[in-house]
Amino acid sequence: MAKPNLTKLAVSKGLYSTFRNVGYDGATLVALSQATGLGKASLYYHFPGGKREMAEELLRASVAELNQMAFRHLAKKKKPPQERLQRFLSGFSDYVSQGQENCLAAMFVLGGERSTFQDAIKQQTESWLVQLRETYASTGLSDKKSHRKALELYTSLYGALCVARMLDDAKVFQQTVNRLGKAVVSL
Repeated sequence: MAKPNLTKLAVSKGLYSTFRNVGYDGATLVALSQATGLGKASLYYHFPGGKREMAEELLRASVAELNQMAFRHLAKKKKPPQERLQRFLSGFSDYVSQGQENCLAAMFVLGGERSTFQDAIKQQTESWLVQLRETYASTGLSDKKSHRKALELYTSLYGALCVARMLDDAKVFQQTVNRLGKAVVSL
């Protein structure tokens, strides 16, 4: 039986947690129903497009959350680039609960439904890499070195997150963030 006073936001929180933990393929309607306390019919009431609509809406919300927590710091041009990068690292770490949570975009692109979300995630990743590259360039690095540094930072974060989740050891991620933070200070 559906919980009568659940808002779409409350429903979305349960869905978000499920998709983030098990990916698109693992987020069965049964699992989504259990996470929200809603029956399948009630889920379709909130999301007439079904599981795909749920995932698309949550992906947009996840990107907005990551922008708010991490990437917005890169746009603060009045701050020194090292400080912007430090705040970015801290925000990214907070977004993934210091390596204890998955990134929803990564979960979607790694799953069996990769083609469904690949274009949107690729476009967003390219935009994020431009922001990182521009921040590195503001330290005086060449375009080529800035691009390389941005890619190294991005892949280090996601690689460390993946390994931390594989080993169920968030310290792997935290140590990488600390190492990256020290490298940023020395720019």
